[in-house]
Amino acid sequence: GSGRQIISTAEMTVAVDDVGASVGQAVDAAVAAGAVLYGQDSTLERDPRATLTFKVAPEGFGALQDRLAELGALRSQ
Repeated sequence: GSGRQIISTAEMTVAVDDVGASVGQAVDAAVAAGAVLYGQDSTLERDPRATLTFKVAPEGFGALQDRLAELGALRSQ
């Protein structure tokens, strides 16, 4: 083999009622899919939002995207 690896990236925006709780649910879903939390930037004050970065194996990529979309209303992908 050539030793090459496929790297896929995706950005999603999901609107949720409770950002803090949804961050925990997203991390749980990612860990269950074999992913790791690579980065997080959250603010839970006036305009609550969170940006999460996960590293996940290619075979779990699509399923994790689907699970994250189920946490709220998918706004963009």
